[in-house]
Amino acid sequence: MLCVRTILTGLAIDSPQNRVKPVRLGWVIVNTLSLHTSCDGFQALPPEYARAILANALALQRQAAKGAVLPLLKGRNFALLYSSEADAAQALFHRAATELGAQVAHLRFDPSDLSVLAVPQEAQKTAQVLGRLYDALECQGLTPELVRQLTQEAGVPVFNALASPEHPTAAITACLGDIQAAADDRRMVLQAVLLHALGVGL
Repeated sequence: MLCVRTILTGLAIDSPQNRVKPVRLGWVIVNTLSLHTSCDGFQALPPEYARAILANALALQRQAAKGAVLPLLKGRNFALLYSSEADAAQALFHRAATELGAQVAHLRFDPSDLSVLAVPQEAQKTAQVLGRLYDALECQGLTPELVRQLTQEAGVPVFNALASPEHPTAAITACLGDIQAAADDRRMVLQAVLLHALGVGL
């Protein structure tokens, strides 16, 4: 199958043997979170989830202030699936993941690939291959139906434009204050989402 061959050929550098099974750890919500719950980042997200993301983004922010970047995602492999030219959202996702030690494979789906994936059986096979190779998938510019199928069949976390400015979690950036640049805050919120999805605690 075209799409599966493309995946296996282009992404072989990310060895599935290096994958580490995610361990689900509890999240420690600090008392100071009560100071942040009125910010806009909590309006479009479940409160408990938003608090978990904020708690870990704040922890990452504190680590960065000490000059420390922990390789919390070392050994994890992500796939960035996209259908357009390189843009800021792709660069943001790549940096956020690799900064914590993960590997990111970039997979561009051209129109012919997307045409093949419009067939449910082909999308299912492709999703299953991706799920065996990667710990999580970030989809950018793919159709909602394809993202839905990947989510159902991959067996790993699947994000839909997580790194885009329009993603609901982006609003949590405003809750981090002005200790550092907004771009750094946005990256740490994205990292906090990845850590939460894989069950990696700080």
